[in-house]
Amino acid sequence: DDCMFPCDEVALGKVLAAPDDLVKVTPAIPHAYAYLAQYGVENMPRYKYSPKWDAIAMFPKDFNGDGDGFVLRHLSGNRRRYTTAVKSAGTCSTPIITLVEDHISASRINHALLAGHRRGAAFPLYGCGTKWIPTLLCCDKAYVWLDDDLAGNKGTVTVVRHLQQLGVEAIPIYAPQPKNLTDEEIAEVYKKAS
Repeated sequence: DDCMFPCDEVALGKVLAAPDDLVKVTPAIPHAYAYLAQYGVENMPRYKYSPKWDAIAMFPKDFNGDGDGFVLRHLSGNRRRYTTAVKSAGTCSTPIITLVEDHISASRINHALLAGHRRGAAFPLYGCGTKWIPTLLCCDKAYVWLDDDLAGNKGTVTVVRHLQQLGVEAIPIYAPQPKNLTDEEIAEVYKKAS
């Protein structure tokens, strides 16, 4: 993979400097705006655009609400689709969580939660592995809602088993990606999973 950072550093989750050319995503940047608009997050100020890397920059919060790192969603070029430079979370004390595979899916779920459709909070795993799960996890219930493909389904099994070993009630969700659903559809998926 052609990677903008040394790939071993990204794989280790070290926090690196974010691009220094970030600007607000507006309709004047049509392809970036259209990418976010397809998921209904085009007006969320947390998303920025890097002209140098032709990428959407996202600044996720960890389980404690702290930001430490960034994710780039490349929109063109021969680079990998995502560049992730985020530390794994250390602790979590939210009673109900949902683990998803990408930042926009977490944003969509959290938007639905704020709309009063559900209690809890969603956090991205940035892939199907368990390295993003906090080492000190103090939650009662965790929904695992990864992408609805072969890798996502295998990852769901791995993450559910890991959570069960930590003593957490883990509930797998096999449904379309949250970023492709409305608030009401997200609420319906949770209703069926509970």
